[in-house]
Amino acid sequence: MLTEAESPFDEVLISRRDVAAHLGMSHSGFVKMLDRGEGPPYFRFGRMMRFSPAAVKAWEASQVEIAAIAA
Repeated sequence: MLTEAESPFDEVLISRRDVAAHLGMSHSGFVKMLDRGEGPPYFRFGRMMRFSPAAVKAWEASQVEIAAIAA
């Protein structure tokens, strides 16, 4: 049995508003980006979307690499 310190549920999922703020974008701009099929991966629970902070950071890093290659 896992203790609380070993719990696999330690990561807190974050909202679209949180991700948009982290990226320095408006919420509506971020939603439009998601509607185009762009942006970090997310979990959907009914109408609610939640993002893993680790996945958002990994997606950000992948975007920097793509921009560096294209430049």
